[in-house]
This record gives sequence, C-alpha cells and structure tokens, in this order.
Amino acid sequence: MTDRKQPLQELLAKVEAGTARPREVFTAFDTPCQDIALQRRAEDARNAYSGSLDAAKALHEAVLPDQSIRIERRVGGWVVWLDNPYQGINDNPARAWLIAILRALIAQEQT
Repeated sequence: MTDRKQPLQELLAKVEAGTARPREVFTAFDTPCQDIALQRRAEDARNAYSGSLDAAKALHEAVLPDQSIRIERRVGGWVVWLDNPYQGINDNPARAWLIAILRALIAQEQT
C-alpha cells in the first residue's frame, strides 16, 4: 500500500460507519502528498462529511475532474455513482458523495 492508500481506507470505514470526526476527515486530506489539489480540499472534505453538497462538488471537481456523477434517492438512502463501480450510499447525499470519492481515490492508489 502507498502512504496515502491506508489512511484513505481507514477514513472510508469511519465515514461509512458515521464515526469519523470532522477533524479526522480534514487531516486525511491535508497530509502532505504529491497531489496539491488534494491538499487544498481538506476543508471541502470536512464540510462534505458534515453535509455540504457544495463542498462535495468542489472536492469532486478538484480531485476527480474527469469522472461523471449520478445521484439518486433510494429507499436505503442516497446513492452516488462516480464512473461505475465507485458508489457511495448514505442517508446524507453529501456524505454519500464523499464515500464515492474516497472509493475512487483508493482505486487510483491501486493502479
């Protein structure tokens, strides 16, 4: 695993469980790495976790600009797809979007 992959995986588990603290989300995106856009989006990640769709959109555009998005309301909550198979499901649409972003970033680390 890369230095970035493991923290993203740990954060994903906490975001999905709803146990992450906003500061943890901020810190995971604020760590030094090669991707300057990712560093600049720590605040957007924290705000998306807290429910801001504007922040989720800004984070998406900064770190995954070429990926399309689809959001749907389903019985189990909101589902967000980013260029299949990256999806997030949560009662909060911004958090679902953050989950999908985290999954896509983790997949990028595997390649």
